[in-house]
Amino acid sequence: MANRAAHLFASAERHPGKIAVRFEDEAISFGELADRVRNAAASLKAQGIGKGSHAALMMPSCPDFIVVQQALFALGAVVSPLNSQYRPGEVAHAIASCDLEYLILPGAFADRVPAGFPGAIFREGGDPPGPPGFRLAEVAPSDVVMLLHTSATTGKSKGVMLTAANLATNYDRSPGW
Repeated sequence: MANRAAHLFASAERHPGKIAVRFEDEAISFGELADRVRNAAASLKAQGIGKGSHAALMMPSCPDFIVVQQALFALGAVVSPLNSQYRPGEVAHAIASCDLEYLILPGAFADRVPAGFPGAIFREGGDPPGPPGFRLAEVAPSDVVMLLHTSATTGKSKGVMLTAANLATNYDRSPGW
């Protein structure tokens, strides 16, 4: 399966107690990370996000960025990570250029959401436990799973389409467990 979250869940099965993420004084095991991703996916799905949904993620560097990105991959959404320093005009451009339906961000960034944009999802704290029987969305290697914005050196930024196969080529070059 080409779902980018599959590797996380496989690692959680094989090494549930092994540390997956270290951030400041926090250590999160693969088992804990998989649970957080499962719960976040259930929460995001309840808000309408599913396979093919275009969802932007605008957060500072923190474990919740990883959780939400993996939850979006698990749901089969098209993920657009946005620079956490974007100003409102840049966010509006990203929404338009990537056909974004959802913008996931902390409440502290609320002033960057364009007026009238209905798809803002503010993340504050954890997610309630997801329902049992969680399943990853089916994703083909040729499915677009990420729209990554360019640095815009010659004009406005553009979303570059990356397929599941593109990401697999990049991500899977890391050493095995």
